[in-house]
Amino acid sequence: MLSGCKIVPFFISEEKKDERTAKRIERLEAKKKKAQYKLDVAKGDGKRRIKKLEKIESKLPGDTVVPGLDSASLAKEKEEIENLTLNRKRTEAARSVIEKNKIDFRTIKLKTKLKFQSGGQKQNVNAHFIIDKDKAIWVSIRIGLEVARAYITPDRVQAINRINKVYYDYSFDQITKLINVSIDFATLQDAIIGNAMGASGDVFELIDFGGTINIGVKSNELMNKLTYNRSDSTLRQVQLQVFRGSYASNILGMMSEYQKEIGRLVPTKRIYNVEDSKGKLNLEMEVQKVEFDGDFGMPYAIPKNYSKEE
Repeated sequence: MLSGCKIVPFFISEEKKDERTAKRIERLEAKKKKAQYKLDVAKGDGKRRIKKLEKIESKLPGDTVVPGLDSASLAKEKEEIENLTLNRKRTEAARSVIEKNKIDFRTIKLKTKLKFQSGGQKQNVNAHFIIDKDKAIWVSIRIGLEVARAYITPDRVQAINRINKVYYDYSFDQITKLINVSIDFATLQDAIIGNAMGASGDVFELIDFGGTINIGVKSNELMNKLTYNRSDSTLRQVQLQVFRGSYASNILGMMSEYQKEIGRLVPTKRIYNVEDSKGKLNLEMEVQKVEFDGDFGMPYAIPKNYSKEE
């Protein structure tokens, strides 16, 4: 009667116990490796991972230490996840402030007064700007009559000098031949409009103190600190450092006297101080008139009797 039954011994040798424990630990280690998928805090995977690892750890024999499943490793893992969560929240809060202040448009037309000072030279001019967002910037410089005109795209800088009857045609990388700072199209566009320049990098600082919100942003080429008025989120100051190869420049921008134009807050007074290896430049801009989203023309033609400036 007993011949067809399996008889389980009432004792297990120590060797068998050790072998079973080793196999169990091996299985748990395999589960642990599977559980350690890439952290994605935004989707909440990090917290689920910690819970799973803790559950696996609780099943291990009390005197077993498996790297990555011990309490110290789990505590470190928790701290990393908490830091990533804080970074995400800080980034979201900072981006919200930047976007709330950003002046959005399809096209924009500005009439301004500009005051330049570089070295011992000073110049006051009237400047008219037309911008087709992310596509082109048209500029007319006037001292009574027009003395210069420019048509700028993300790839090229073209300009005519009516006083000397010459024209310029450069790639955007050569723009430093025309102005005293290394700058790209997007940064120039933001400076003219009054938006935060160099604000698309990674957020490394967010300080909400008193009446201001200070945001630090950095990328491979830029380091920026933006100061906003807490009450209305308007941009008040930009401290931008640009690093491109061996070139470095500092731009300090200050914005004030905001006016509402068709639902948009526009800073009508700006001061930009630029410093680089070539020297210093001070630019004051007073915005006198702003128009949004019209079908503005951008006429640009080189007169036949003008020569190219190399």
